[in-house]
Amino acid sequence: MPAVETDNTFADFTSGLEAIHGAVHVWVGGNMGAIPTAPSDPIFWMHHANIDRLWWQWQQTHPRQNPNLTGTGPDSSVMDPWSYTEADTRDITAMVYTYA
Repeated sequence: MPAVETDNTFADFTSGLEAIHGAVHVWVGGNMGAIPTAPSDPIFWMHHANIDRLWWQWQQTHPRQNPNLTGTGPDSSVMDPWSYTEADTRDITAMVYTYA
């Protein structure tokens, strides 16, 4: 279990997770090491699926720790270009998505 799994606040968790995320991009290098080309590397998709999995696991043990979204207006939390809000994405089972 990565150390971020034991972080108790969203701020600590996201900071640690971003450090892991960036470190893997740098470690793999090549296409993964550059923002414009990273998605062309097959490892990119496995890596980001794992980052999503770690986020989901952390949510299971910290159910009321969510990001503080900023912005103004009633639609400030909409994840443009999609119509979902951050809160809509918290329950992966509602999105018919699971981790094996």
